[in-house]
Formats: sequence, structure tokens, C-alpha cells
Amino acid sequence: MSKKTIFLLILGIIMVLVITSGVLYFIFQPSSIVDTGINGGTLSGGEDISFITPSPMATLTPEEQQKTKIIANGEILAFWQASTNTLQYFKKDGFYETDFSVTPPEEEKRELGINFSNILEIKSSKIGKVLIKYVATGSNESAYSVLDVTTRELKNLDANIKTAAWSPDGQSLIFYYSNSPILANTTVTNG
Repeated sequence: MSKKTIFLLILGIIMVLVITSGVLYFIFQPSSIVDTGINGGTLSGGEDISFITPSPMATLTPEEQQKTKIIANGEILAFWQASTNTLQYFKKDGFYETDFSVTPPEEEKRELGINFSNILEIKSSKIGKVLIKYVATGSNESAYSVLDVTTRELKNLDANIKTAAWSPDGQSLIFYYSNSPILANTTVTNG
């Protein structure tokens, strides 16, 4: 056998070993990343629950776990502090707010004038505004709105806009329509 053939054979064996070890790793995940049931408990109906998937709490020490509180569950798309005692955030199904001035903190879904059936994407600007791409209830098409975090004022953008993004300085929105490749730019102000 030539040197080239031997080299390719060794390289092939190494690749098979690496791929096999990767597959085995994901099948038999090490116990250090598997939740040990720390987040388990009992639901209000009496059913026992425990988690077998990795959770962020599993990576904390017991002392850190006692100090850590879960304030929102589910897929959080974006969040920010709205006031000293309030956290606002988006989930797939809408806009939420948690008030920490009461015990226990209360999560409340807030209405913004849009019935979100699914939020697809959230993009924050550097000036306290949030671009929301969503599908409204009863619609099949995505749409865009801009939320002013401070005032909670929501501005719906033209329904024909197909793609939008913030400019690098966060002052302007850049978007285009499906029937035209020309980019348009508008400053998003409180007015």
C-alpha cells in the first residue's frame, strides 16, 4: 500500500471514531448535565413532577438555587426592566409584565391592541423601542409593529412590509416591500 492510501485509511478511522463518540455522548449524556430533580415538586392537583432534561437550575450550587427565583417560564423572546419593580417581556403568545412590588410577584399578560397568535421575532433598538414581527389572530401573513417601551405606545407598520430591521444607531427602521427591491428608511419617533 502506498503512503497516501495508508494516510487516508487512518484519517477515515479517526473520523469514524469522532463521529461515533459524538453520537454516544448525546445518547448517554453525562450525569453532570442531567437535572437531578431539584426542580421537581407537586402540582396544585397533587401530581408529582420532575424534570429529566437539563435545566439552568441544575448547574447552580444548592446555595445559589435557594437565592434564585424563577420569575417567568416558557420561551422568553426579549425582556427589559420597565420600572424599579416591574419586568416586561415577550413570549410567543404576547406581551407580559411581572410586578415585584407584591409578594409573590404577579405575572400579567398585557394587551397592546393586537391579538398575537404567534410572535415570530423581536428586535430591540438602542433607544428603547422594540420591533415586533408577528402573526395576528385570524391572519396567515406576518406583520410588523414598533413598541415604545417607555410609553407602551404601539405603532403598526404598513401591512405590505415583508422585512424590517433597525439601523445600526437604532434611530431608524429600514424595510422593504415585496413588490419593490428599493429600501425605505423612516425615523421612528414618538410623534
